[in-house]
Amino acid sequence: SNGLNGYVKNLNNKDEVEAIIQGNIVDILKIAEKSKVGPALALVKDVIPNQIFSKVQYTGFIVKYDN
Repeated sequence: SNGLNGYVKNLNNKDEVEAIIQGNIVDILKIAEKSKVGPALALVKDVIPNQIFSKVQYTGFIVKYDN
């Protein structure tokens, strides 16, 4: 709904979440701030932003479920 592209997924240790987000910098900063609160049952200790450059262009936003 924010016009962002990319994905979010739990990492193998189950204590960390990875999000790759592409879009307007203002919208990315908004979602980064919202991530500091997290969902109702989550305890967010830290949000660590990291700018990366990639040739991969995502279309839409998904939740990845890796085994």
